[in-house]
Amino acid sequence: MNIQIVHDYDDVICPDPGDRWFVAPGSLFAALTDGCSEPHYAQDAPPFIYPGGLTGSQMVSKIVHDTFALALPTQSLENLVLSANEEIWQTQKQNRGSAVSRDDAGTLANASFSCLKLEERSNRAQVIWGADVFTIWKTKSGKVQIAGGDNAQPDFERERIYRDLVEGAKDKNAARKEYFLKVFPGLKRKQDNVLYAVLNGQPSVSERWNVLFLPNDLELIILLSDGAWIPIEKWGDNAQMAEEFVRHFEKSGLNKALEWVRVLQKQGIANARIARPEATALAIHFVN
Repeated sequence: MNIQIVHDYDDVICPDPGDRWFVAPGSLFAALTDGCSEPHYAQDAPPFIYPGGLTGSQMVSKIVHDTFALALPTQSLENLVLSANEEIWQTQKQNRGSAVSRDDAGTLANASFSCLKLEERSNRAQVIWGADVFTIWKTKSGKVQIAGGDNAQPDFERERIYRDLVEGAKDKNAARKEYFLKVFPGLKRKQDNVLYAVLNGQPSVSERWNVLFLPNDLELIILLSDGAWIPIEKWGDNAQMAEEFVRHFEKSGLNKALEWVRVLQKQGIANARIARPEATALAIHFVN
């Protein structure tokens, strides 16, 4: 098993990096998460800081990483993901008290995710995923497929609302504050673990997550955060784009594949809000 990882972000543009991954050669498990802190805005309402100096997005992703790092071969992937999700809730409750509610996604930090249980000898994998962490896989016969992005419509709605609210505002700072502290929490209540799955401590995540059993002739698996993928508007072309991403990867590695993605991202609606999003990609190449 050969592994490549790329994590690309700008400290100024992205002061709250929340992507995290876990995998080790010969490991039974792998995961990639894209964390999101509870709604906050700049210095007016800064994100809550957890022990160790972690923001909510970093805390959620760290819990998933640590849970997978301690996983036993006998554990099912479902139980492992649920265990991480429960710890995410307990950590938020213990540290933030009445400021959070398990019934109110608008108060909770969360993460999109793709979690794998691998069988290296047989080159098989089970995947549990939610929202906009993508999983690409290629079989030995050369077939490339992709899963992820079941939150495309809600994500696009968020970006459209943000753009419409901020672009026409005389006081753009006030408009951004209104979006992140009033509009965004309301959208999370309607969407998180209702329209798609996120790890935020809510038990209903298991009712919304997606489960895949990949074929037993795998050659390659790539996990991607949405920041390492094409703009939302192009997610309808994911199948073709996944093939192109794999071609770039196989020719020159993950960094070159990400350069190709970065060019496409400039054409997306989210580019107006963040020009260079945090991007993480993890590639697992099976070697017999």
